[in-house]
Parts: sequence; C-alpha cells; structure tokens
Amino acid sequence: MSQTTNKKDRILLIVDDEPDIRSILEDICQELTDKIKIAENGKVALEILSHERVDAVISDINMPQMTGLQLLASLRNQGNEVPFIILSGYGDKKNTLEALQLGALDFIEKPFDDEKLLALLDVALDLGCAQKAADKEIEQLYQSSSLPPDKLEELKEAQKKWRLVKKEYELRERKAKDSA
Repeated sequence: MSQTTNKKDRILLIVDDEPDIRSILEDICQELTDKIKIAENGKVALEILSHERVDAVISDINMPQMTGLQLLASLRNQGNEVPFIILSGYGDKKNTLEALQLGALDFIEKPFDDEKLLALLDVALDLGCAQKAADKEIEQLYQSSSLPPDKLEELKEAQKKWRLVKKEYELRERKAKDSA
C-alpha cells in the first residue's frame, strides 16, 4: 500500500454481477482498504454513488441492467471523475477502447493477476484520495474567497480539466514502465 494514504481512509466500490468474482475481489482488496462497497450491477452502483463518495471503482464490463461502460459514461456525464478500472472477461478491444475514451484509468482482463490488480487499485485509491483532499481544500478556498460565483465555477472547471490531464499522464507513465 502506498504511504501517501491510510488504509482506513480509502473507499473502494466493487461492481460485478458474479457473486464469486465479487467475493474474490473483496478478499483480495482487504489488503488495500477496510471500506469496500459492493454492487451487483451499474444501477446499484449508481445508487450507492448518489449518496456516498468512493475513492475508486472496479467494475465488470458486461452486466445485466447496466453495463460497466454505461456506468462509467453516466458517472462522467455527472462530472464524477472517480478513478475507474474495468474488468473484462472477453478481451473485447472495442469495449476496452471505449472505456479508456470515457476516462477509465485502465482495464484488467479476467482471469486477473492478483499482484497486477492490487498495484493498479493502489494507484487508483491513492488518486481518488488525492482528488478528495484537493476538492476539500478547493471548497474551503471557494468559501473564503471573494470571487464572483462565475469565476469560482471557472476555477472548478479548470481543476477538473487538470485532473484529466494528470490521469492521462500518470497512465502513460505507468504503461511505459510496465513495457520497459
């Protein structure tokens, strides 16, 4: 686990329609966090995310009622930039590409390597915690600022854009290290 965040401060959401996979993921992820939320599909995940902020999401791509791609698209349309990892059992390049275009941090194919999964989730959880801390700090600055509301909104939008650029850079950097 990274030294930048504390295990008890991290919240992970696991979304998968297969109970056995959810159970395996939950067991594996106990090493990274004590706070794990579970959803059996994207609709249940959206309900959880409507009233609770999580630091990272790992979601199966193919599920009934709402797929992982639909969940990711819905979150991004709401402005939710939570680090999102896609699990795919199909090796479907088209869906994988779409997930990355929607802003997924990365994807893992089933069956997955536990160590690779843990390393990726560790990065995602740290990034989510950093986002949460930055949001809190920015909100405090906004509240103490005398800037007009329209300028505050411009600052918030600039912050979102910066985060997306930073995520892309970190992903490219990690992939370059992995391929070296």
